Amino acid sequence: IEIYRDSFGVPHIVCDDFNDGARATALCHCEDDFFSIQLWLVYSRTLPAQSTPDSIVSFLPVAEARR
Repeated sequence: IEIYRDSFGVPHIVCDDFNDGARATALCHCEDDFFSIQLWLVYSRTLPAQSTPDSIVSFLPVAEARR
């Protein structure tokens, strides 16, 4: 697997296997926007009818750094 970024920061993935490409895509997504992944992971594990993303943000450890 080869991942390189161009001058705009866009990741380019070169691989031989679909599964490797999926893993590399997930890795690039985590590197670029881990906050959103963390937010939606917490949100998906709660009762969506009783909570909103705004109410969950206060419980995330990264929330203070992002404000």
